[in-house]
Amino acid sequence: MSGTAEKMVYRQVAIPVSAFDWLKHQQRTHEAQLGYCISNSEALALIISEHKRLTVESGAHQNVITHSKGRA
Repeated sequence: MSGTAEKMVYRQVAIPVSAFDWLKHQQRTHEAQLGYCISNSEALALIISEHKRLTVESGAHQNVITHSKGRA
């Protein structure tokens, strides 16, 4: 993905079926573009990366509330 080894965070999460369906749709779209299979984690990381990029480009990141390091 980014070409650099980044530390990973492992969490078990529960998401609505509709969100999972969207994740799988996006995963398949990315796989078609990339030409190889990716994991759910890789798909989610790509979605978050794209959202982050679009948020920063639009200037909306200035309205994002940041949380203290102690919160999970």
